[in-house]
Amino acid sequence: LERVAVPLRDIFAAFFFLNFGLALHINEFGSVILVVLAAVVMTFVLNLISGMLLARLHSMGISEGLNAAAILVNRGEFTL
Repeated sequence: LERVAVPLRDIFAAFFFLNFGLALHINEFGSVILVVLAAVVMTFVLNLISGMLLARLHSMGISEGLNAAAILVNRGEFTL
């Protein structure tokens, strides 16, 4: 099952991102840039606050809080 499913997953993932990229309209980017920038800043600030809060709740230091905050930052295709 894995021998068949993994290559199919990869092919369909490539088609998904190709379709997603082709659906973007560059001329509309300017109308949403402020919202996107606000979301990015909010994400980093809230991740930092959450990481520090988690570290404090578990009696850890600042470096552990920063590590927890870094883990919370969304990465990869699943952030779409």
